Amino acid sequence: GMLIEIAMSRGHASELLNAFLLLYETLIGFNFLIMLLYPGGLYYTPMQQMGNWLLGYKNMFIYYFLPALSLELVWAVRKQKHLRFYLVLAVCVSSMAMGGSATGLVAILLFALLSVSGLYR
Repeated sequence: GMLIEIAMSRGHASELLNAFLLLYETLIGFNFLIMLLYPGGLYYTPMQQMGNWLLGYKNMFIYYFLPALSLELVWAVRKQKHLRFYLVLAVCVSSMAMGGSATGLVAILLFALLSVSGLYR
């Protein structure tokens, strides 16, 4: 919260957005690469299976998929370039599908449907 407050008060909103996008895109890209190389990827580690009783271990990565897509949407609206948003959306949807997470896939697709309808209204 302090980082966002400092960046916004000094007029560095674009730099902060780009930093968060770089972080999220790196995490999403590594997750997708690991899932391609090792079936199931990070979804089947013991750490992911413990302590997530609300969402289940297959939905663990939605914690950074949805914020990443939200920030990508903000960037797409600001820059009027939507390709980056669609690429991250495709990687997130395919990661959830490869992980076998039906509820995560529904959440991502519902978010995408609402986002795309907001982009083109």
